[in-house]
Amino acid sequence: MILGFFLHIKEMILIIIFVLYQFLQLLSLPVFVGYLFLRKFKKKSVAGNLKERFGFLKRSPKDKKIYWVHAVSVGEILSVQDFINNIKYDIEDSFVYVTVGTIQGKRIAQKNRIGDCVSFLPFDFLLFVWLAFRRVNPDSIILVEGDLWPNFMLTAKFKKIPTYLLNARVSKKSLEHAYIYKKIMSPLINTFKFIFTQNKSESEKFKNLGISEKKLITLGNIKALNVFEKQKMFSECVATNIDGPVLMVGSLHPAELGIYLELFLKLKKDHKKLKLILAPRHFQWKSELINKVNAARLKFVLWEKEESLVDMVDALKTTEVLLVCKLGELFALYPICNVFFLGGTFVPVGGHNLLEPAVWGKVSIVGPHYFNSKQIADSLEVEGGLMKVKEGLELFEVVNHLLTGKSYIERGSKAREWILKEVENVRSVQDRFLNELKKI
Repeated sequence: MILGFFLHIKEMILIIIFVLYQFLQLLSLPVFVGYLFLRKFKKKSVAGNLKERFGFLKRSPKDKKIYWVHAVSVGEILSVQDFINNIKYDIEDSFVYVTVGTIQGKRIAQKNRIGDCVSFLPFDFLLFVWLAFRRVNPDSIILVEGDLWPNFMLTAKFKKIPTYLLNARVSKKSLEHAYIYKKIMSPLINTFKFIFTQNKSESEKFKNLGISEKKLITLGNIKALNVFEKQKMFSECVATNIDGPVLMVGSLHPAELGIYLELFLKLKKDHKKLKLILAPRHFQWKSELINKVNAARLKFVLWEKEESLVDMVDALKTTEVLLVCKLGELFALYPICNVFFLGGTFVPVGGHNLLEPAVWGKVSIVGPHYFNSKQIADSLEVEGGLMKVKEGLELFEVVNHLLTGKSYIERGSKAREWILKEVENVRSVQDRFLNELKKI
């Protein structure tokens, strides 16, 4: 009886949130419509296909089990590609309906043929959401990482459709906001049947938000599994036959360039055959990159056209620096590097991908600003596959030590061991999740 009373209270809170949200949306509707017309008038993108944004999604088949997977953009889409393939392979008569939040996300999903149908998520107005649910008619819903919209979640709740949050995490910024609005966020997040978190630390964050411990399952980082599968399927792999150690900086930002050029020049005094690969995050500062490498009197080769990977590696053998200003080639270069530096960590950007060097068995080095990759960086550091430095002098001492004793080999192996354990855990929990979905 007492349990029933508390359940009733929770339902009432959700209804109150629902009513208040509709009221706020009605107030904001004229501004929203004006914003759309203004963008249309200026011939700018209106967040994708307006027909789909208004809820007119393609109808799903009536004779299939419909699994609605929502992933905002490219990173989230690619992270669940393997999981979606497993649904299609393991569950008979399944139909995976994928929705996204960005134009680029939709392009990648369609290009990689992820799911059976790809559409934009409708704007979170009740009429649009209700119409989308009518047309998709899902048996279950899987949200990736944390794109939570009240009308979408509450509609699923009131229709008694089981929802799941996959690869869940709470960013520092979101955590601050979540604590402020804890009384609103907690009932909404508790509508999920299960929440699969990236690690135990993320599970603790959700518990502190008032989420039931019974709903929380530590999955591990599902992106680790996808990177592992990508490496297994990678066919074009260059032999590491460069005569000398190779340093590689991935996703480099302009303000960091001087740090790495100075490091390379100092290391060259004792490591004569040392090579350097610089891969900028963005290419609009290519001229600045070239000018500064020239000013340092370093011989370089620029990769920006249709030259092959093999040609560029051969060119690096006879020069000092390879500048990579071509999209999609970084993954192929990890096999030839010995030490990897994560760009965006010597400037307050926060860093980028640490999983790719780890899956190739490469030790990583990060500067003081690695907050975007903190969980992975901390885990890799504990295992010995990553090193943190604070400034240029310390960076030189750490790298010089790695090169002198060739300890980068052992540390790279530890990075590989860490990601293999992560993959094993993800697969185990993912299998449990698939069994859960089969019961629906």
